[in-house]
Amino acid sequence: MTTKNNKTTNLFSRISKEKIDEFEKEYRSMCMSRIQCLEDECSGMIDRFLSENTDYDMDDDDIYFDIVEMYSEFNSKNLFGIKDEIKMSEIINNNN
Repeated sequence: MTTKNNKTTNLFSRISKEKIDEFEKEYRSMCMSRIQCLEDECSGMIDRFLSENTDYDMDDDDIYFDIVEMYSEFNSKNLFGIKDEIKMSEIINNNN
């Protein structure tokens, strides 16, 4: 953790731990909501891609669960595209 200057320390010293905890809870909730939106968008994008390029049957649970696992791994390792830790093609080829 970085060392804060005295002005910053004094600023936060006037806020109770309970209020900070409440703020953190609200902040985490907002972040989780946005992450869920990203996951939904990724899922929709993959469905469209597969529909346009294959004979993908969205009602096939076996395929659906594999796809969820693949995009979950991609999003987890790449922070939803922010990092470049693993390529989608690597994840797909590992499942072949």
